[in-house]
Amino acid sequence: MPGSSVALTDFHAKPGEILDRSQAGPVTLTKRNRAYAVVVSADWFERAEEALRSRHGNRRILIADEITEEDRDFIVANGPTGDEVRTGEWRT
Repeated sequence: MPGSSVALTDFHAKPGEILDRSQAGPVTLTKRNRAYAVVVSADWFERAEEALRSRHGNRRILIADEITEEDRDFIVANGPTGDEVRTGEWRT
């Protein structure tokens, strides 16, 4: 993730400083030199949520064992055709 990164131990030592830095952009917290968590401003988080909502709308996750007949009908009516699946050219 672009932006700055900080060791988790440094975050524990100076949380206020890291929170202040997060106002300018995401700060990746690392543990053993691997990304562990990301601290972002409330504004950044809200904009990210809105971007996801506008991009993905009302999509939902369906669990195979819990799909209703209505779900199945919708999937068949709106899903990719066999040719689209074979060629990887799904419609949007």
